[in-house]
Amino acid sequence: MNEEPGSPISDISRTTRVAFHDPATQIRLLHLDPSSTDDNISATLDVWDKDSAPSYNAISYVCGTSPARNGITVNDQTVLVRDNCFEALQQTNLHFPGCYVWVDAICINKNDLAEKSAQVAIMGMIYVKAAHVLACIGPTDSFFQSIRALDGKGLAREVTEHEDYKLERTTMTYKWYPDGLTCPETRFPATEDDEAIVKSLLAEWNLLSLRPYFKRAWVVQELIGGKDHTIVLCGRDRLDRTLLQGVGGRLNAVNLDPLTNMGRYRIDPNIFKLHEMVNDIGAGGHFTQYLADTWYFHCEDPRDRVFSVLSLVDWDLHGQTPILPDYSMTSFQLALQLVSRLVDLDFVHVWNIIAALELNEQYSVNTHSAALGPYKGD
Repeated sequence: MNEEPGSPISDISRTTRVAFHDPATQIRLLHLDPSSTDDNISATLDVWDKDSAPSYNAISYVCGTSPARNGITVNDQTVLVRDNCFEALQQTNLHFPGCYVWVDAICINKNDLAEKSAQVAIMGMIYVKAAHVLACIGPTDSFFQSIRALDGKGLAREVTEHEDYKLERTTMTYKWYPDGLTCPETRFPATEDDEAIVKSLLAEWNLLSLRPYFKRAWVVQELIGGKDHTIVLCGRDRLDRTLLQGVGGRLNAVNLDPLTNMGRYRIDPNIFKLHEMVNDIGAGGHFTQYLADTWYFHCEDPRDRVFSVLSLVDWDLHGQTPILPDYSMTSFQLALQLVSRLVDLDFVHVWNIIAALELNEQYSVNTHSAALGPYKGD
């Protein structure tokens, strides 16, 4: 989901975007023409019942702030999209030519508040049911190239597939090894100068963690929905999410380990929080739990900090009536609805609602450091 849901990001006309009969039960899918190239993307856009739609990929990306200036052909008409959307479609076409794809910029009419509200309400389902969630995180960089080189030797995947791997410091080198085993073939990275390589990977991981993608409020829902079927696309590179997550998680641990003396890297805290929410919390949690955590993430419209997690909540389990996105409400009206509808709210929960919706300018997450965090009580 883009970060500016109230503004148009393309010039798609009413005739190009086929109307829904029921936006709560239908989705639009873009079918890429197999002959599409990087410079000439052509597709058709059709409406499908969500329960009978063909296999499709769902794009997760950052909308960005560039003007809509990149032309693609949709239903024989030229449509302009922003840079990041265009690049995400290029990546998708490269790795999955001729596929059906869901991308919010084209598949939702965000100028129609009723349609947008209904579509946002089923976005969790859209990502869960996708064949793949394509996490388009931006252009390639040296970290991806390093991980691909390690993976080519079978080393990166060996590390990520063993949860009991630990990092231990020897006199000159760093090793990952299973408990009780110190055989040389388990060393990671397997080079003459392990410390130099780990430090280099840490520096590269630090830069990757600062990308806008990992700060988006919507990425939580998208990656939880695609937890078992997410592919990370970085430039023209492609990497399984589990591999990126596994190596990144261990680099985070190395960076925080006082024995390694590598803690000078300021890994962005959002990537830690994102890892926690996707892997430790997942779907089915309590709304207030998600709300306290999404406080850390960025969105142009504060209401999206609430709407982006509603589909993750198991309302029946918690004995509550589902709350649905409604873009006709102001942030203040939404806060009143949450306070009146949710049970067992205490002061901390109410405070987090106020902070998430930025109703108290003093604690606006877009003007103050996220390190302040949600209110935890005295």
